[in-house]
Amino acid sequence: MDEHAIPAATLETIKQEARQAGADGMDIGERVHAITLRAIEQRSLNAAEIQAVLAAVSAGVNLGLAERGGDIAQSLRAAVSGMDQALARFAQSIQLMIEETLASGREFRAGELKQSLQTLRDLEHSLIDAIRQTAGTSAGTLKAEMNRIVAHLKTTGSDAGGQALDTLTQLVATLRAAAHSGKISAELGARELAGRVALFASGLLTGAGEALRNKAK
Repeated sequence: MDEHAIPAATLETIKQEARQAGADGMDIGERVHAITLRAIEQRSLNAAEIQAVLAAVSAGVNLGLAERGGDIAQSLRAAVSGMDQALARFAQSIQLMIEETLASGREFRAGELKQSLQTLRDLEHSLIDAIRQTAGTSAGTLKAEMNRIVAHLKTTGSDAGGQALDTLTQLVATLRAAAHSGKISAELGARELAGRVALFASGLLTGAGEALRNKAK
């Protein structure tokens, strides 16, 4: 994975905002959603930066809930849902950016489209990985609940993963249409770019199918 360039002070600020949301306990899902979305929308489409933001938010929520104590399972699930929904909305913004670029006839910067597609592909993994890493530093109820959430997301999938799948599927059609119309002019040919999207979408479809089979058991 590429390295991120987010300053440590910025990540600490994100972490402390999430910690406060966890400690307060009020509207935690909405607050974590806002913190996560604001942070990732200010970043590039580098998957490593998204991962760093999610790790900071997850760690902050963990600290806040540990401070508050009590029955924190529901609050933790709400916080994770807030992160998940923020990623789903981010996936929609990536789709909009790609479609607007194609519609305008502007060329993608070198590596821009590939990076965007890889970020989409990795959103669900980034969320699960961030929670799993935080669980590794937690204890007691928080650790157990985080591990349950990780297992649940692996089995049933996330909103972010579902949105990424929908987005990639739609982009396959969009890019193939652009390939035929000659709207893409980049280092890689349009057909190859469309093929990359199809490949990523295929991988997500396979994972989604496995999740559905597990859920049905």
